[in-house]
Amino acid sequence: SNVWVWEDHPTHKFLIQSISSEINIIENIEDYRMDKSKTYCIGNPPYSDRVNKEYSNKKLHKIFLLKAMEKARTTSFVVPSSQISPSTHFENIRPYLSYILTDVKKYFPGVGSTFVVLTVEDTIQDKCLVETVDGSIELPLKDIPILPKVITKENIEYVNSVLTGGREW
Repeated sequence: SNVWVWEDHPTHKFLIQSISSEINIIENIEDYRMDKSKTYCIGNPPYSDRVNKEYSNKKLHKIFLLKAMEKARTTSFVVPSSQISPSTHFENIRPYLSYILTDVKKYFPGVGSTFVVLTVEDTIQDKCLVETVDGSIELPLKDIPILPKVITKENIEYVNSVLTGGREW
């Protein structure tokens, strides 16, 4: 089978095998040598480490996304919406984003946090399709340094107008 899953939780392994015995499971992602040109990575990475207290405050979802970007041609993850907030992390992934879905509450009813689906490619993208509750918009994210919380063309134009230029002292 060409389907490989990294999983180290016994219950999750059992559930994966119950879906199909053709799915290959690996416990250590470093054990699998991927052909990046043919590798697509999808997932819902852990957000923090609840077992190892040393990593309990680490943003594991960011580490997983960056590691997947190294190994895959295309990566699509469900992650906290903070991934698209202004930060060094967003600056690193922004040029590679091809898709952002902000309206995921319908897929996660009863979940209190906010999530997004991000798709990143292994090459810089000219446009990123952003889907919100109000519709879709294509944006040249490589040229847009900050996304507003409510993503609309008007809000992006406003943010860009406020953040362009510099102060002369």
